[in-house]
Amino acid sequence: LTGVGHRIGDIANLGMDDLRQLAEENSAAPAPPVRPSTDAVPASHFLEDALKAIVAMDARGLESVLNQSLLHLSKPILRKEFLTPLLEEVGVRWCDGRLRVAHEHMASAVIISFLSGLNSRYQVSSGAPLVAVATPGGTHHEMGALLAASYAFEAGWDVLYLGSNMPADELAATAATRQVRAIMLSIVFPAGDPMVETQIRELRKLGGPSLPLVVGGMAASTYRTVLSEVGAHLIGPDDHLNEVFSSL
Repeated sequence: LTGVGHRIGDIANLGMDDLRQLAEENSAAPAPPVRPSTDAVPASHFLEDALKAIVAMDARGLESVLNQSLLHLSKPILRKEFLTPLLEEVGVRWCDGRLRVAHEHMASAVIISFLSGLNSRYQVSSGAPLVAVATPGGTHHEMGALLAASYAFEAGWDVLYLGSNMPADELAATAATRQVRAIMLSIVFPAGDPMVETQIRELRKLGGPSLPLVVGGMAASTYRTVLSEVGAHLIGPDDHLNEVFSSL
């Protein structure tokens, strides 16, 4: 069923009879247009071309690569094997000086626009649990947060996207107002910043002990001590976000 376009989050809790009926309905429907095999154009091809476009400061070229990836890669492969490595590589090259600030800003603008468009296409089921997604106060890199929102949509959640640099009191107030099931934070940069640690502690204090906090991103592991202290779930490189959302 996922192979013909159903989201795993929409069908994971269906019983076998419902699944069989859905499969029969799909088999009776006209076959969807044949999409290129994911093996025909590997994700590494798009990763290489995207990095070339970023180095060349070619915004239109990067936009074209991103759009082409939608035609050749399934969304799970696109996120896991193309977008996630791309964001990580851009971050590494920016930190070590191989990319200038202008390169990172150009790439961010294009990728943020692409991810925003991708996320806007998801249809949310009535009664879906709600997760608030943001970067904590003092952090401004939101590409990872948008990618996390995409994972949440795919897992069948509704997403309240709050963007970057969200202070703890605003996050806690929003969680209370909208009765969110969980808050997901993306921390790409900076690493081990005392201000960010203070924001995490403040969020736990204001949000209460029962509010699930999920934290990921390139710099997230540098906050391991404070995340453990407040009982937050740290997403590691080998964690599958679908499983994380299912556990909340």
